[in-house]
Amino acid sequence: MPDFTPSSLPPPPSCFTGFLNWLKPSSKETKKQSTSFSVRYHGGLPILIEENPDGTGVNETANSLLQATGLPGYCGVVEQQDNILGSFKLELWPQYRIGGSLWPSGYLLAKFLRELSNVSLIDDDDGITYHESKHDGIFPRHLSYLELGAGPGLPSLIAFSRLEPKKVRITDLPELVDLMKKNIELNFPDLRRKEDGKTIKFIEDAIDLRDIDSEIWADSLDWGSCYVRKDQDEIPDDEKFEIILGADIVYVEEQDPLIQALEAYLTRPETSKDTSYQPVLILGYRERSFADREYLNERIIPRFSEGYGFEYNSMGKIGDILLDSHSSSRKEMKHPLLYDIRNEVMKRKEGNQSSKGDESSGTLTGVDDHDQHMGRDMGSCEIYVLSGFR
Repeated sequence: MPDFTPSSLPPPPSCFTGFLNWLKPSSKETKKQSTSFSVRYHGGLPILIEENPDGTGVNETANSLLQATGLPGYCGVVEQQDNILGSFKLELWPQYRIGGSLWPSGYLLAKFLRELSNVSLIDDDDGITYHESKHDGIFPRHLSYLELGAGPGLPSLIAFSRLEPKKVRITDLPELVDLMKKNIELNFPDLRRKEDGKTIKFIEDAIDLRDIDSEIWADSLDWGSCYVRKDQDEIPDDEKFEIILGADIVYVEEQDPLIQALEAYLTRPETSKDTSYQPVLILGYRERSFADREYLNERIIPRFSEGYGFEYNSMGKIGDILLDSHSSSRKEMKHPLLYDIRNEVMKRKEGNQSSKGDESSGTLTGVDDHDQHMGRDMGSCEIYVLSGFR
């Protein structure tokens, strides 16, 4: 870490450019350690992000202007929304660019996951579930979830509380780790904490000796530093996630870094013997520009061998079917989770109503008030379930 003590720095100049130069280490220090920085904005303030000397992304041990100089990070309004989707609480940073707010696709994707957690497959026509456990819902127990560009992290919070996962990792920029961690603490205050390197993991201990512990944590993930492991046959268990969640992450400006992240977490090594590992991307999308739509249709969806997409609104109703790469035959679909979700969506579309047991009434008020204040409304979004990344 460069020496930022007053004795090593010249008097600070008055302009911002000079300010950044003032923060740079002395030439003597530079010879000892090659360090590069990038600047991001946090509530209107510049945040200095130190990058690793080898170009592999953000230096987790010195990642903000706060750590480097003692200057504050987010200095804007902090809101807490209660009773979201029943009983969830969220801290929000509405003045921090786009990552500190609850956006429509994030809310609607979380709502959809919550509704799926209420669905039983026991009465399915073919009488089959693709997982053999006491849990009879669409999602098998003990899966691992990774959310990209999570912001407040509502879909991950739903996954942890309702889908009986093995682990849930919530990720975004380094500046948003504290926000994601705060929302874990707000919603799961009784979880046991475990230090895992520089990360604090929150553990829900198994009650049944035949069960396993569940863990959730928040950390940073620089999409641009993600890479596909080509020098080994298997992906390490701690980097293996069966379900990748993403809501409002499709921006044409971020297309190359996002593709890198998808390649890193959805690619199974060709020589791998673990044929059961077939990661799925569940994506919430809301069109904001023609360029974003083109990016989704031409760069993302074609990378998957099968997929299903549909419109979904804040009342839990299904709109138009936007993507259907297979027929209704379970045997023709390579990923059974895709079939199960497709089957449930079709049933609901025929009935044009949300799943039985969903307590959506009365849970939208706080979120809607906030979004109306921000000039937005929840409305509807598109949800895509994609598998067979190639």
